[in-house]
Amino acid sequence: MVHGVAVCREKLEEFYLHADETNEIFRVAAQVVAITLVEAHRLLQLQKQESQQADTSSTQPVDSSTQGKEQQQQQEQEALQQAFLPFAVGHKAPWWEVVTLDEDDDDEHCSEDELRAQVR
Repeated sequence: MVHGVAVCREKLEEFYLHADETNEIFRVAAQVVAITLVEAHRLLQLQKQESQQADTSSTQPVDSSTQGKEQQQQQEQEALQQAFLPFAVGHKAPWWEVVTLDEDDDDEHCSEDELRAQVR
């Protein structure tokens, strides 16, 4: 269990192996998704606790109609947006504008600007 979620370690290892063989950015993307989902879940649990505390002091019935479902979907969307905020302000330049040469690359015939022009 990871943050209350059942995780198949074998499938996770397969994913890591695939990411390592193809593009390690998949690991980073998976971490962003996982962190966002865990944080959104935490925010929803806090909202639920606050709502239950408010309900105990109020005599209003809980709305389980379509309007209540729409409200729940809205809360879930807002929680996801709030949880993603730390990642939303990241640098979003296209990869071909930020690619760099390896430090141990012996090819001095190509500058980073030339490399970027070639991959564009």
